[in-house]
Amino acid sequence: HGIARVMLPISIPSEDATTSHPHHCLKFLVSKLARGGVAAPGGPWTKKDGADPKRDATLQKTAIRHMKEQFGVDLSKCKKWVKFAEFTYVRENGATDRTVYFIPDLTPIKSTSFTVSKLVQKKEIEKMVEVEEEATVEEEVDGKKTSKTVKIKKRVPEKAEIDDVISRSLFLSLSGLLEYNRDDISETAGEVSIFAELYSDMLAFQNAPSLIDLLRTKAAEFEEKCAALKRKREEEAAERQQRLDAEKAELEAKRQKVLDEAAELAAQKKREEEEEALLTDEQREEKQKEKAEAKAAKEAEEKAAAEAAAKEKAEADAKAAEEAAAAKAKAEEEERLKPTRTVTEKVVTVNEEHLALFAHYDLPRGTRQAGVLRRDQLEAVLHGAGTFCQR
Repeated sequence: HGIARVMLPISIPSEDATTSHPHHCLKFLVSKLARGGVAAPGGPWTKKDGADPKRDATLQKTAIRHMKEQFGVDLSKCKKWVKFAEFTYVRENGATDRTVYFIPDLTPIKSTSFTVSKLVQKKEIEKMVEVEEEATVEEEVDGKKTSKTVKIKKRVPEKAEIDDVISRSLFLSLSGLLEYNRDDISETAGEVSIFAELYSDMLAFQNAPSLIDLLRTKAAEFEEKCAALKRKREEEAAERQQRLDAEKAELEAKRQKVLDEAAELAAQKKREEEEEALLTDEQREEKQKEKAEAKAAKEAEEKAAAEAAAKEKAEADAKAAEEAAAAKAKAEEEERLKPTRTVTEKVVTVNEEHLALFAHYDLPRGTRQAGVLRRDQLEAVLHGAGTFCQR
């Protein structure tokens, strides 16, 4: 036996595209079963669809027939049919059943409208109804017995046929299909759940090349930034070394200058001692007096210069303090006169195009995407794509 199922993906724009996950925007026409769970549109093969139910072309005719009967949609103009999934069941008696899921290309159909339908079957029930019956009663009046006919009401069982709703059609998002009940072990529910998982994986796989290109571009940009930072650090290190070498040369020059001056002073002192040894006592006293006067004059000059420098510094410090106090008072007055106060907020800018590439790996929670993609999950995604990541 063969069963044909049809899944029609319909993209419905979201009111808020920045927060809605793609799985919420992609919807499928399914049947909601009265006993619980969902089933894909379609049904079993009959001989009027073709002689061989093992051929996909035959099951496509089966799918076209059921879609027209159930939803009023004529898919006979669709030339391209994707055989998305196939389920083969081997029964206990050895019989084999085959169920094929098709996704038709709706491009040839200019306008597609789906009739919301429900599948019903006649069911016989027994219900109690109220009926009137005539009955004869006897009564005694003035010692005479008389009889009369009266109408009485009573409830009797009656059989009736009612419409028993087996399923109703509705549009269910891919996110809704993925939120299946694991305890439901029926064949139809299991097939739809597997289809949803496969479709989600297909979207992720189709999106993988763009995601990988983005990651490679970002990796190249990061490597270029690292190389630029390394070059900058090397240049800064070279500049620091040049400065250190210049400072070292300057210090060496100063040290040599001090040594030269010390040697010159020592030579001058030796010459003065030699000259002094040739002087008379009166000439020696006169020269010592001149030295003492020169020394006192130099000390007085240095003291006056130090006092002047201290006075100038005190005046500059006082002026700077006054200017700082005036600036602070002015700023406080301006802040007080402002109608609103300045509040600093941290704003994070997200590139929505880049974020969209990760959407199919960031499974939705409720009406919003999770927003958290861990490193191990990303590695699993890239490893599954067969490139960019090795384990």
